[in-house]
Amino acid sequence: LPEHPESVPINALVSVEGTPLGDDGDISRVDAFDMARMIATARIVMPRTMVRLSAGRLSFSDAEQFMMFQAGANSIFNGDKLLTTD
Repeated sequence: LPEHPESVPINALVSVEGTPLGDDGDISRVDAFDMARMIATARIVMPRTMVRLSAGRLSFSDAEQFMMFQAGANSIFNGDKLLTTD
């Protein structure tokens, strides 16, 4: 990119019942290794951008979240404010 964005959120799908993807039985949970690959790709393509773990982050264990930081994530959204499905 000629100009890097300030930050980019990396989201894992959170299936919500009553939505097209939430009702689709063929949608599987996002794998931690897929998330790490997305983060590493974002880091390579946008080296000056803050890469933030966003939606779906609570579905990963502490060890998996650590792996995502090792892949290049800078921060993680904490709490449910603005990120809740309720």
